Amino acid sequence: MSDVFDLTAIVKRYSRWLWITRGVMFVLGFILPVDAILVDYLPSPRPPAGLEITVILLAQAPFSVCMALFKSGASPQGVEVDELGISYTYPSGRVLRFRWDDPKLKMRFLDARFTPIYQNHPERAHYAVLTQFGGLIHANGPVTPAAFQVIMEAAARRGLEITPPDWDVPNPALRTVVVRARRPGSSSPPA
Repeated sequence: MSDVFDLTAIVKRYSRWLWITRGVMFVLGFILPVDAILVDYLPSPRPPAGLEITVILLAQAPFSVCMALFKSGASPQGVEVDELGISYTYPSGRVLRFRWDDPKLKMRFLDARFTPIYQNHPERAHYAVLTQFGGLIHANGPVTPAAFQVIMEAAARRGLEITPPDWDVPNPALRTVVVRARRPGSSSPPA
């Protein structure tokens, strides 16, 4: 038996903020460093930015560009959870499948369900998810609270490591919940 969740409505709302983040990262990665270089080395009535500022802007540029590019992937439009694993369906029709028993599986959820903003506006609640598999990081996106609950219950049934272990206890702070395959030497899951 599998549970299928349609994420199109929540992705639409989530994507608006994602474009703002991409724009800020683009400005930090391209526009500011180029502006500092031009002000420093071209004749201009403005005072030079200073070599220190130019170096700082150039040093942070690759990180900002990576963040902007990383965020450029489309978010999944659907998620299916079954006993074998989890599948994300993208707008192109591509399906990414992650098996519960794969030792390289790692998912990171940004859990805000008990924060005041989501308690006052439950219709806005979502979890940003980042899936890592074999060192590759796939485009992140939101999942609904119902999908999050099903994913977490399935992961717990399969004996995956969930950090923090009290993920289902209400916590008013924004926190990161990580699901991953058990690492060698870690304690076995409770029976």
